[in-house]
Amino acid sequence: MSMNHLLVWNARGLNNRMRRNVVRDVAEQQRASIVCLQETKVANLSASMNADLTGAGFDFACLPAIGVAGGAVTSWRRDLWSVSSSCVRRFSVTVKLSPIDGHTEPWWHVGFQHLCPSDESVLLNWWQQERMRVPESFRRGFDSLVLLVSWEVWKERNRRTFDSSCKTPTELVSLIRHEANDWIAAGFRSFAPLFTPAA
Repeated sequence: MSMNHLLVWNARGLNNRMRRNVVRDVAEQQRASIVCLQETKVANLSASMNADLTGAGFDFACLPAIGVAGGAVTSWRRDLWSVSSSCVRRFSVTVKLSPIDGHTEPWWHVGFQHLCPSDESVLLNWWQQERMRVPESFRRGFDSLVLLVSWEVWKERNRRTFDSSCKTPTELVSLIRHEANDWIAAGFRSFAPLFTPAA
């Protein structure tokens, strides 16, 4: 099995066993070694529920739903991936995955609860809609994060177009995290709650 099979899905609720079975069937058909799900709407994801989603042999890290909204889970095949770091924050679950065979470098996956745009989303429309779902005290930080990510993706597009060079997705995420931490160190306090582990 290739380790490069990644399944990302906005699940729109996984409290029903039949819906979990559909996810598992797709994950098996795609031979996914990593499964990332947003909008689980599950407040307490148990190991047996994760097995319903992925089948046996997967470990997971999850962000619980708040009421009937949000929730995210990242699951990985334990015979192919090891996790050296994971962190659950207010709006995200972050996992550092390393291949067991050691043939490729580790990479980070960040799963956001209810803040992921769909493929059909227009950025401005998505941004205006989703910022209203973020608690008011976090909106300035959320707005700044959207701008920072958009700016860094735009600069990456320019590097690829004009300089014939590119960063890996891992390098780009690392660059964004580093820039955000620099903003926090410089006193931009609105970012801090987004990058501070949840209690």
